[in-house]
Amino acid sequence: MRTPSVRGYTVVELMMALAIFAIGATGVLAMQIIAAQTNSHAKNVAVATQLARSWQDNLSMDALVWGGLQNWPITNTQWIQQVNVQNNVWFTPANDAALTFGPGADARGNFVDFATDPGDVVFCTHIRLTRLLATLNAELIRTEVRVFWPKGEVAWNAGANYCAVAAATVNAVGVATDQFHFVYHTSAVRQTPSF
Repeated sequence: MRTPSVRGYTVVELMMALAIFAIGATGVLAMQIIAAQTNSHAKNVAVATQLARSWQDNLSMDALVWGGLQNWPITNTQWIQQVNVQNNVWFTPANDAALTFGPGADARGNFVDFATDPGDVVFCTHIRLTRLLATLNAELIRTEVRVFWPKGEVAWNAGANYCAVAAATVNAVGVATDQFHFVYHTSAVRQTPSF
């Protein structure tokens, strides 16, 4: 009488199957990590773009109280008047407490006062105003907005609040492409004509 041979998996076959499974699982995990990083960056770009557009809208609204039938002076504006002292120079704009609007924003794009809550700031905004046309009652100013946020956990200037840097350091932020991501938005505002 013949005894049936029992066939099963050998240890070598099991180890090879586990190795193939591990290689496949590692590939899927790597794809998930890359997808999460890409989604996070896309969200940050979308928030920064919206912040830049909001700043351009606020600068356009600010220019409405300049000129017009009442011939309002540029000093009536909150931010546009900075062109008189900082023409073609990047600067950090002041907060507007009444509008709860300013250069600092959290991860969702909500206003954060960078002086009182520097730890909540993710996005920061700089503005550059350049007078293009200085004709009486028809002035034109180019408005550039730069919204930036740090790359990873890189600390700017040894952990300093990158939104509250001194005026001399603002230009250094613009060239720190190894430490920050940037979104730029350019437009123009003009003096309200007095028809």
